[in-house]
Amino acid sequence: MTGTINLGDEWEITADETVDDLVIRHKPTDNSFALGADGTFTPLPELAITSVTTVPDKAARLSVSAEEGDIVIQTDVSKTFVLTTNDPTVNSNWVEIQIDVLNTIDGQQITPSQVGTSSNRTDVVADTVDTNNLAGVSTGADRQGCRVFLSSDQSINLDTKAKIQFNSEVYDSDGNFDTTTHNWTCPETGLYAVNLQVSFGGGGNDQDREVFIGTATTSAPNNEGAILEQKSTDINDTVSVSTINKYNSGDTIAAHARNRSSNDTVESGSNTVRTFLEVAFLGGL
Repeated sequence: MTGTINLGDEWEITADETVDDLVIRHKPTDNSFALGADGTFTPLPELAITSVTTVPDKAARLSVSAEEGDIVIQTDVSKTFVLTTNDPTVNSNWVEIQIDVLNTIDGQQITPSQVGTSSNRTDVVADTVDTNNLAGVSTGADRQGCRVFLSSDQSINLDTKAKIQFNSEVYDSDGNFDTTTHNWTCPETGLYAVNLQVSFGGGGNDQDREVFIGTATTSAPNNEGAILEQKSTDINDTVSVSTINKYNSGDTIAAHARNRSSNDTVESGSNTVRTFLEVAFLGGL
């Protein structure tokens, strides 16, 4: 120890196991000295108040000038660290501070910010919202439907049930109608409304015509669907049939026609669409 000791100076001796056996403090200057094992006095560093520093990354954190208890905010990982020793160059000497977010924001006003473009879906529909739970249809299927028609006339052989080959769409909300197979595939189990109108235009008088709302694989109705039989003396005739029926997810809906008296033609229509199929999903069960 070097320096001048004046008459009347006061000294304070305390025990401090964190540095050495004894710490001697010179009261007039408030300087402290540690008594070493060899009998010499070593000045102790001044007590520093914990500092808070912001750095961009780990490398900057390990190179910052810091002492035990100092805090560093690392922005690339959005984490806060506290130094547990006087050596900031060793990563293990830094301990991440865990923040209780719920207590931190309790009673506080939060102003959110968003960067970029939201990818949240906008086609999710619920019938009701109850206790933060969505009840009802979760896929938006209750807004699905189609209207399809023929682009050209279709021939029907005598007494043969023929699937009507709808190959053009007025609309198809979610792509459930296939213009190649001419089938509608039900997206969800529930009630469906189906309307079918067929315009016949061939054959002789005393026609014995039938139209069906059935399945893709058979002309039989699905779950006792709709059949309509119409006899007419007119060569040209329009037959309509509709049903509200339950179908399961994956079931197919198709339209069929037959003439038991002679060969016939299903007409597409010239200026208006006279042969068409409409399907609308009404809701789940």
